[in-house]
Amino acid sequence: MNWPKGFRGKSGFSLVELLVVLAVGMILALASYPELARYYVRSQLEGTVHQVALMMQKARFQAIKANAVTQVCADTTTKQISATRGTTLISQVALPKAVTFGAPSPQVAITVTANCFNFNPDGSADVGSFRVVDNNSNYLEVRVDSSATARVQVRKWDTTDSQWYTRGQGGKAWTWNTGKLF
Repeated sequence: MNWPKGFRGKSGFSLVELLVVLAVGMILALASYPELARYYVRSQLEGTVHQVALMMQKARFQAIKANAVTQVCADTTTKQISATRGTTLISQVALPKAVTFGAPSPQVAITVTANCFNFNPDGSADVGSFRVVDNNSNYLEVRVDSSATARVQVRKWDTTDSQWYTRGQGGKAWTWNTGKLF
């Protein structure tokens, strides 16, 4: 076939050029995988505790609205947290594979009696927390403070001073352990 003069030698990429681009792309993907995997596990941990915090706020509002006690209970064997009013399931959160109930020693993972929070029709609740940990020893808790107001907070354990902090409390940013993967 006779090609027009302007098209000779300019028909695309060579196989070697394509292989070089693919090799560079694979090297970049392999180099970024560990950090992306750590970020994924951390986002699972944070996402789970924020879901639980929202579930607890919803349970409180349901208790006030229905004028009935609403419970939020943790089941450590199935790794689930459920909100119920009587026998009616309101919502449920399952902990991801990389997240489990746990607390830095000598603390306990669940600090409410019978692993349940009771939200009362007047808006009050039991004081306590559900604590979870990922496989890098990052501890987060969903805490209900003040039985009268049932304020729900998400806090992180700071290993440097052995205290629980909300995000930005005292001007401190949360620091994360970046140990082993999965």
